[in-house]
Amino acid sequence: TTGPTRTPSVDPSRKPTSSPSATPSATPTVPDSNNPSNNRSNAPSKEIVLILPPTVAPTNIPSLAPSTSYAPSFPCNMTPQLRSDQLVDIIHNVSLSTSAIDIVDMFHYEMTPQFRAASWLVNEDAFHVCPSSSNVVQRYVVALIYFQMNGNNWTNCAAASASSMCEVDNQALKGDPFLSASHECSWAFLICDSNERITNVEIDANNLSGQ
Repeated sequence: TTGPTRTPSVDPSRKPTSSPSATPSATPTVPDSNNPSNNRSNAPSKEIVLILPPTVAPTNIPSLAPSTSYAPSFPCNMTPQLRSDQLVDIIHNVSLSTSAIDIVDMFHYEMTPQFRAASWLVNEDAFHVCPSSSNVVQRYVVALIYFQMNGNNWTNCAAASASSMCEVDNQALKGDPFLSASHECSWAFLICDSNERITNVEIDANNLSGQ
């Protein structure tokens, strides 16, 4: 056999081949990014920026503000001032027809029984009697009796604010303390007919005083 020769049998071609080499070039063909071009591009950027509008009325946050009532309800479906004026007119007219004392004049003296009874009826009574009710005068009169007879000092069945007992031996006279929020016919010591008109007032032996 013949051994290998040390020199190639064919001289290498110095002309480039028509097919590109799959081997990458040792010298990069793209400029290094560390050496940016000094020429600025006039073309606008194609980057898209999406701006979302803020939520105007989030629904997942509860409202802390209480709801406002634009049509508040009043006792008797009238304003407190109108109710007060009409009740005072009723009491005034009754006083003029039954006594020489003008109840309006008595209102100027806050410690009088007349003033205290009328003030209680208009401002404090939880029953909220209406001017159109048939028991306005009756309720005022029994309140007047209470204040004239120093009801807060009664042994039994004084107003709840006076913190007295309400124990009555006579079954027919048992009932709620005076000035309660119930109808006056439900108060102790008062007897009414079937039309809820007071027929008897029996408050004997109850530490009464006054006139």
